[in-house]
Amino acid sequence: MKDQLYIDNKVVDIDDNTNITLNYKSNIFTDVSKIVSNNTYSIKLPLTVRNCVVIDNAHIPSYMTRYPRINHKGRYLRNGVEIVSDANVTLMEITDTIDIAMAWGNVSAFADIVNDDKKLQDLSYGDVEGEDFVTWRREDAPSEMFPRVEYGYSDTEKEVWYHPVITAKWIFDKISRDSGVAFDFPEEMSDCLEVLIIPLLTRNDSSKNSESCAIQLAPVTLISIPDGGYNLGFESNSITNYYLYTIGGTGSQGGNYTMGLIVNFKKIILNLSGAISFTMSSSYISDTMRIEVRDVNNVALLTIYPSEIRADSDGRSRVVFDFDNDTDETTVAGNISGKIRVTLQGISSALGASDFMGSITITPRISQVVVEDSSDKYRNTRYYLVPNLPDMKQIDFIKAISAICGCFAVPFSSGIKFVKIDDIISNKAKALNWTKRVVASYRDNRPKSLVFSVDGFAQKNIYKWKEDEDGVYDGVIYVDDATLDEEAEVITLPFAGSETSDKTDYYGCAYIPLYSYDSDNVLEYDDSVTPRLLIRTQKNDGVFTGLDWQSIINDRYKVYQDVIREPKVISELIEIREYELKDLDMSIPVYLAQYGKYYAIISIKAEKTGICECKLFQL
Repeated sequence: MKDQLYIDNKVVDIDDNTNITLNYKSNIFTDVSKIVSNNTYSIKLPLTVRNCVVIDNAHIPSYMTRYPRINHKGRYLRNGVEIVSDANVTLMEITDTIDIAMAWGNVSAFADIVNDDKKLQDLSYGDVEGEDFVTWRREDAPSEMFPRVEYGYSDTEKEVWYHPVITAKWIFDKISRDSGVAFDFPEEMSDCLEVLIIPLLTRNDSSKNSESCAIQLAPVTLISIPDGGYNLGFESNSITNYYLYTIGGTGSQGGNYTMGLIVNFKKIILNLSGAISFTMSSSYISDTMRIEVRDVNNVALLTIYPSEIRADSDGRSRVVFDFDNDTDETTVAGNISGKIRVTLQGISSALGASDFMGSITITPRISQVVVEDSSDKYRNTRYYLVPNLPDMKQIDFIKAISAICGCFAVPFSSGIKFVKIDDIISNKAKALNWTKRVVASYRDNRPKSLVFSVDGFAQKNIYKWKEDEDGVYDGVIYVDDATLDEEAEVITLPFAGSETSDKTDYYGCAYIPLYSYDSDNVLEYDDSVTPRLLIRTQKNDGVFTGLDWQSIINDRYKVYQDVIREPKVISELIEIREYELKDLDMSIPVYLAQYGKYYAIISIKAEKTGICECKLFQL
């Protein structure tokens, strides 16, 4: 039965010159960021009428089509067996044939994570308590979300407490939902992901939440105030949100206008942007004219000067304020006393001010502060998780965690499967016996080829934590081969190692130098501290114990060290049936009685003859 190839569910013509060679890659011993999908070499389809219709006449230079610039769905059947069911097909070139290529194993979606440089802080999030944000306040005891870690502050501090943490599993789940890539973990790694925690060391507000709570006001008049100057009276506009709400005027003069804002937090940052203009009846404008944002104590929080003053021929002036400014972080009393007013200062009379145009947008942001009084709803207690994730690429995080867990990534139909060398060896009972499938190249008992190294290894392979110049937390895996380079750095994690506290109250816990005291004993906060990775114990302590690389290697790379110390990789021609290719699981080893050895599959090159060139790593 001839091969059948479908593109976008349309069968294409195949002739005797069309060779479809399937390449399967296990990616064992490969950095997860370099993972490649199962794929084909270039497939040359005949330039038939049917095939030209399938590719939307892309062979005609004058014909406008996007067909070559988008991916297409492909299916491939060999001898009636659907070997590839969900491939991405790309049109590469048109000569006297139509050249296409296929890739499958859902690595295309994973490639977006790698190639688009997506960061952890790019992950999506909503507004659900417990999932997207947590309440951050001082509690009586540490908890899963707030484990005990020494951060450098005194226990008598009122506005500081343990920082929130999230698990590595939580981040993987977020990446999976956003990208559509499923992550399949072995049981041991899954358990590890539940206790590996990342302390959130920054105090960033949610910009998305801030923008959704912005208030836009359009000024309509000026209202004199007893202490000099004038309030801007805005269009009547009643708004209430998480950060602030508008207040109306009182009395006959201000009753019909929005007179200002009330803030719900004691520490707040306000971004004011917009353009306001009005006409003055006089051509004389004081050089002290300005817009000020003032608090209830009449203290100016922000001052804005005119960006333009235009004198008209009839003796009037047009005054323009065009601005985008932040107030400095300041203490603004919350609730009733936290009134914010926008005033016009530096003019002697506002009677001639008219023809107001434009608007002002006020976007609130808050500085994360922990408070003891949890009943005070006007204090800042909402801590968003995603905006405070480490500033690192998603692929760097995935690479780091898979390395710590001693796993390698292998593509499968829905995404990425993580496997350990231990798992492959433990699957010997399920091993595929390919003894009688070998197409012998020689009469004597030897493989087609035998090599004694794996790409990327040196004699001394070093694993590091960031900012560990003295190599205190380094680990080493040795390969017994004097022909290799002397040493190579396998990975430097994007996390820094953590010291262990010797203080009585924190004994055994990790120490992260996030806070310190200056010469006046004033608490200082440093948000530039390198991200950390810890283990959460059953007592809800955050510890670094056991995370130095040598401990990780001794615990999770035992079998790997033995396997890689003196590697052997053979190549053989092996007969593999179509249905076996369809259900191929590269975490299952193969057995060859010719050599009395088990092998891990590194790659398979499957020709349509049924004879496959296999590269196998000797276990």
